[in-house]
Amino acid sequence: MLKSRAIIDTKSDNDTDIYVPGIREKYAARPKSLCTISLAEFVANYSDKSYSTSDTTMEEDEVTVDMLSSTVDLLGGQGKISTRRKNP
Repeated sequence: MLKSRAIIDTKSDNDTDIYVPGIREKYAARPKSLCTISLAEFVANYSDKSYSTSDTTMEEDEVTVDMLSSTVDLLGGQGKISTRRKNP
């Protein structure tokens, strides 16, 4: 999926960073603590928390899991995911 027109308009004409990472890219960027779950489990149990527009790359040791909010930072600065709420 493409980034919003407002974001694309702020980039230079030669900038090729115009796509928002999809679920497969987010799954591939999951931290090692989630490496044993399948794509189906990932989709069922996690939702997109935010998209990081930063071009910085996170190192493996910078990946954090916030246990209070159940938010996970994805590798490579590809945003954050959070655990889905279970309906009673």
